[in-house]
Amino acid sequence: MSDLDFQAAGTRLTGTLTRGSDGLTNGSLKLMAPDVSVAAALLLAEAQGAINADITLVGADGQQNANVVANAKELVFNDIRVGSADISAQLSDLLGVPVINGSAKAQSVSAAGVDVDQAQCNSDPDRHYNRI
Repeated sequence: MSDLDFQAAGTRLTGTLTRGSDGLTNGSLKLMAPDVSVAAALLLAEAQGAINADITLVGADGQQNANVVANAKELVFNDIRVGSADISAQLSDLLGVPVINGSAKAQSVSAAGVDVDQAQCNSDPDRHYNRI
């Protein structure tokens, strides 16, 4: 699929994807959702806030891999609230045994009655390192 451009109620997904003879996907996607409430309703869920993401898919050596850079602002889903979040991750072997190398930071998080001012999570499988 080239020149992918899907829009629904202010949410826009653009990009280009190709599927190789090995069944793996290459390409990139860009998600811009300044208000996720309508897109969430299409999935029979209630949510609000903004999400932006850049996703690159790469099929290599028989594995589906991805790079993701994303952020969220004032996100609310059920009783979970996130003031802001930033994610940067490299994901390997998505269709086999997934491995994540990356980081996530969040501020002003509230879930199940627990409030967290700041949270950070890092993962580096090459160094056998996971830290929350």
